[in-house]
Amino acid sequence: MPTFAPQDFVSKWKRVTSREKQTVTSDEKKKRTLTNLYNARPTWLNLAHKRLNEAVFAAYGWKGDLSDEKILEKLLSLNLERGKPRRQSPGVLTVSKEEDSLARLAKEII
Repeated sequence: MPTFAPQDFVSKWKRVTSREKQTVTSDEKKKRTLTNLYNARPTWLNLAHKRLNEAVFAAYGWKGDLSDEKILEKLLSLNLERGKPRRQSPGVLTVSKEEDSLARLAKEII
């Protein structure tokens, strides 16, 4: 997996923003809103959402072809299950399989 140090990001950001200051007008900047971005729905945004959905489905162990209704049903079921009190020994944290998968996924992303 390629590494990307924070200082690399900062130096790249400075180059991009300095170029942007030269090429983007004030009116164009005012049009840059999340609403306009999602209305335009560029390919890179669709791909980002698709990859995120795939990662979340994999973390939960779900098939990728679930309907919105089925996803909500599964999330409600998980939420209700997690809301139940857990029996645990003093000093021992009980972690579900899904929580462990999500924690590992978060570490990979970060």
